[in-house]
Amino acid sequence: MFFVHIRLNKTQINDIIFVYNVELEGIDMNSKKDEKKITKTDVKKWIIKHAPVICISLAAFIALVAVLVIVFQAKQELEQFTVKYDNLYTYSLNNRLEFYTEITLNSEDEVTKMTYNGEEITFLTEPIYYNGQKKVVFPSKMSVVFPVANRVQKKINRFTTIESDGIQPVATNVGLSYALTNAFVYDGYDVFFFLEGGTISYGDKIIEVSEMSFVRCEYKGALAIYNYEKNEMIYEEKVEGNVVVKFRNYSVDLSNDLLNVDGKSSLLIRNVDAQQLLSNN
Repeated sequence: MFFVHIRLNKTQINDIIFVYNVELEGIDMNSKKDEKKITKTDVKKWIIKHAPVICISLAAFIALVAVLVIVFQAKQELEQFTVKYDNLYTYSLNNRLEFYTEITLNSEDEVTKMTYNGEEITFLTEPIYYNGQKKVVFPSKMSVVFPVANRVQKKINRFTTIESDGIQPVATNVGLSYALTNAFVYDGYDVFFFLEGGTISYGDKIIEVSEMSFVRCEYKGALAIYNYEKNEMIYEEKVEGNVVVKFRNYSVDLSNDLLNVDGKSSLLIRNVDAQQLLSNN
């Protein structure tokens, strides 16, 4: 047996190591020869696998958008109302205002206004009448008082309409259609709107009024009585005594906001905002 002994010096060994390293530079030991590409089939499989989660997320997004749209529309309906009728009138004390075109009411900071023939008009709480129809719209929030139903008071939003067919008045607004019985409407201050006929008395005067009539009665001040059936306004610049209206089942002291039922008197609740909203019956 023969042995060949090769002796390398330090320089030769370094040259061999350098050549070996050069040969390995282009090789990635961790690389894969075939990189996997994402295909349409892979996408379909992923969608099918995650379909329940995708559907739930999409449904939640659509529901959120729908809620936001509804809230925006409801808010807009509470702040703006177009009266689609071309023969309207209302009163400011004894001054009659008439409108012969559709009008758009705008509410801002609890005040309802409109522009008519270039003039800005501010509405208080008197109803706006549809001439030729037994129908009104209220430009402000009001309280509906139910005297014989435990003296309950419920709030109605601005732009609520009340229409009567001569038998049953109905209050209508967004999401509301309520048949009113044994009730009247009150602004919390001086205005009273009647849903049945009654008798008003003060001093030595007695005045019959029909349903759909209203009264503005200021304490020891002005008195405005609008009799709907006669289309007549009675105005007193100053009334000292109490003004009382009597109906079949109750009476109201309009000067002092006192409700009398079965001989028992109680103050009307003046804070309309504190009352529950009237809902469908």
